Amino acid sequence: MARKVIRNVNAYVENATGYRADAVAVDLNEGTLTVTAYPVDTDGAKVSGAANLVNKTLANLTKAIAYYEEIVHQVEQGDIIRNV
Repeated sequence: MARKVIRNVNAYVENATGYRADAVAVDLNEGTLTVTAYPVDTDGAKVSGAANLVNKTLANLTKAIAYYEEIVHQVEQGDIIRNV
């Protein structure tokens, strides 16, 4: 499983509905081809009661990797996740 935690997200994103944290984790489960993104606390644990920002299963590993990289890119750029 690939996992990337992006810390200190843009303040606008941090305060947006759904985020409510200054860090977001993005996971890629290669076995199920699922990409998941969710707000995390300072220890990297999912924020209690927070919904997933992304939870999408893709058709193949190539598409799953590309989608994972796009979500990571959007969060690193301080964007609210779009095209979900």
